[in-house]
Parts: sequence; structure tokens; C-alpha cells
Amino acid sequence: MPQAPKDKRIVRLFLALVVLHLLLISFQVPRGSSPSVFERGVFLVLTPIQHGVQAVFRFIGNMWTGYFNLVGVRRQNRALARNEFLLRQENAVLRRVLEMSLPALEMDSRLTAVRGAVLSASVISLDPLNYYKSLVVDKGTLDGLTKDMVVLDRFGNLIGRIIEPLSLTEASVQLITDDSSGTSVFIGGNKGLGVVTGDGHGRCLLKYVLDTAADLQPGDEVLTSGFDKIYPWGIGVGRIVSVSSSQALFKDIVVQPHFRFRDISRVAILKSKDPFRK
Repeated sequence: MPQAPKDKRIVRLFLALVVLHLLLISFQVPRGSSPSVFERGVFLVLTPIQHGVQAVFRFIGNMWTGYFNLVGVRRQNRALARNEFLLRQENAVLRRVLEMSLPALEMDSRLTAVRGAVLSASVISLDPLNYYKSLVVDKGTLDGLTKDMVVLDRFGNLIGRIIEPLSLTEASVQLITDDSSGTSVFIGGNKGLGVVTGDGHGRCLLKYVLDTAADLQPGDEVLTSGFDKIYPWGIGVGRIVSVSSSQALFKDIVVQPHFRFRDISRVAILKSKDPFRK
């Protein structure tokens, strides 16, 4: 007996419901790495923002890390510069001590004395009217400075001496190139004694060397003699660049100082009157 149309519709509806149910079940099954449309949308919107925020924090972190590293490097450089400065002064002392042929024990004793006698200072300014007359350093009476203390460059060569005005935190230095300065010196090889004074233009004049003095020539070393009771014996002053005879009693001698103006951003001040001798 054939089925009624109503029964066929019921069967078809049942089959449709089964298929729909299966489809709904399939949508509920986890798909692993396949995100939903909503998840994809959130990802696409937030990912660029997240990358931007991370980039900003990374940049700030790198900047701070770089800054602190730079500060650390600068501190290390300053410490190394101070050590190098003091080592150069000790080297200059060693040269003088070796010239005196002292025993090793006495040499060590004098080096120890020099380490405590050398004060490092920075140059603040040069004389605005004449660079070759004077300069100012950033140390003063609070650091133990007094008038006539000796000032050297980083190689241990003579620059000048502390003069007034002298304040708590600053001090004036008269340069050996000042035409009003005077330094008792001797010429290497025991070739004679004299007095070095500045010419006011960056060089020095060696005065009071008798015209009868022989064997003087360009390249001869000029060093402090210590007879002026200001500068210790044996500090390098400069080299003779020209020698000529005159009608007067003394020779005309020009000396090029060892210290160079471009190298005097830092100087060494001898707090002891003569740390090279006992």
C-alpha cells in the first residue's frame, strides 16, 4: 500500500534534522590551529599594536642600557687617564733617579714619595690677553695648593709655577713662556748654566750664557738646575733651537719648550717642594 504524502514529508524532515544536527556537531569539534573569524580579526588588529608597544619598550630599554654602558665606559676611561697620567709622572721621576745612579731601595722610596706628591688638575682657561703668560686650573687652597708649587705637563715637562691670585678652588699658573718669568737651568752635558725666560710668543730665551761657552748647538737639552729654589733639579724645560754670538757678553739662545699648548688640558702639580730628592 503506497505511503501517504504526509508520511513522506515526515521522513524528509527527519532526515533534514539529522543532517543539520551532524553539521552542528561538526562545527563544535576543535579544529586545532584553525582560529575562528573573530579570533583572526582580533589577531589582525592587536598584533601591529603589540609589535609597536614592544618596539617602543625595546628602544627605551636599549637606550637606557646604552646610556649606563656609556657612563661606565666614561668612568673607566677617566680612571685609565688618571693612571696613565700618574705613570707618566713616575716615568719622569725614574729618568731623573737613574741619572743620579741611585740604589733600587732609594729609587722605590722616592717613587712612593712622588705618588703622594703629585696632584692632577684640569685647565679651565688661558690668559685671554696672552695665551703664553698664564692659565687657570681647577684646584686651589682646599686641595693644598700654595704659591710657587711646580706645574708639569702629562709627560713630566715643566709648564710653570702656581702664582697669585689663588682661591679655594682655583689657581693661576705662570707659564715659562711668560716674558716676566725666570727659571734657573743647565744645558745637558754640563755645557753651562743660565736662566730661561719667556719671549711672550710661545718660546723661551736662554740668558746669561757666556759668549765664550763652546759646543752649544741646536738640539741640546735644557733642564732645571734647582738653584732658584723653586723648581727641582732635572726637570725637562726644552731644547735649544738656535745659538748665535752677539757683540755683548752673552750668547743669544732660543729654546723651544717641551710642553705643547694643545696637550695641557690636564697638568700635574707637585705638592712637595722637591719630591725627587730626600
